Formats: sequence, C-alpha cells, structure tokens
Amino acid sequence: MATPTSLPATFVAGNVLEASQLNGLRGAFRVLQVVSTTLTTSFTSGAAGAYANVTGLSATITPSATSSKILIMATVNGGTYMAIKVTGGNTASYVPNNYASADSAGNNDYVASATMLYLDSPATTSATTYQVQSRDLAGGTSYINRSQNSATAVASSTITVMEISA
Repeated sequence: MATPTSLPATFVAGNVLEASQLNGLRGAFRVLQVVSTTLTTSFTSGAAGAYANVTGLSATITPSATSSKILIMATVNGGTYMAIKVTGGNTASYVPNNYASADSAGNNDYVASATMLYLDSPATTSATTYQVQSRDLAGGTSYINRSQNSATAVASSTITVMEISA
C-alpha cells in the first residue's frame, strides 16, 4: 500500500477530510503480519570470536508487497560478553553496536540481555528468513539462555518480525 498523497499538506481547525482522503489513510503504515520465535533451550557456540547462527532463533516472513518494511526486534540472553546481529533481507549493511556483559567481576553465574531493533527494506515478496547470530567479544564461547557455569537454560530469547505497509 502506498503512502496517502491525497491529504492536505497542513490541517486547519474545522476542516473535514473527504471520503477519498480517509480511504487513502486506511492502508498506510499498518502492521500486516507478525512472526515471532522464542528459544527456550540453551545454545552454545564454539566459534571463537566469530558470529554463529543461534540454532532455533530465526523467523521467516513473506512480505505482501515489495514496498513493505520489516521491523525486526530481537532480545538475546547470554552468559558471556557477547554481541548479536541478524542476517537476512537487507540487514548486511547493518551491524548493531550492542552487547551484553554478563561476567561481573569474574562471576560466571550471570545472564544479561542484548537487544536489537532494525527496520529493513527487503524489496521482495519472497519468503525472507531473519536469523539471529551471536559472538563472544572476548573470543571465547558464546552461551545463549544460560550462564557460563550453568548447563541448562535459565532464560529465553526471542526474535519478532513485523511487516509494515509503506
């Protein structure tokens, strides 16, 4: 859906929108669909310092128009000094400056969150998968949904993608 162009540039008190102008507003900037995935199990990546896919933390969406935007929201909990990013669509040009530091004075029992918010313009109507990746900034192992000392999940992580009409 296109941005309404039949609207007045400014509004004056007492003016009433015509039916055609109201109809133009009906489809603009709406949330058309939402896809969300929650990872409740633990994940460990042994790729020292390199970004690795977080298995089970991805979302696939099929935009209804090439002009649609995709709002990506991800929250990842981990037990290391980690960074996250999302691949898919046109996200290659965006590497967020976010990280979570769960190591507090050498205590490896902590879990912290890293979050990301990005508005993508995939310009396609094909199914697009957005995949969360993480890496340990100290070059070690990345622990997701668990502390470094815990072998079981003590948190959950999510990715949510929304198609927004343009």
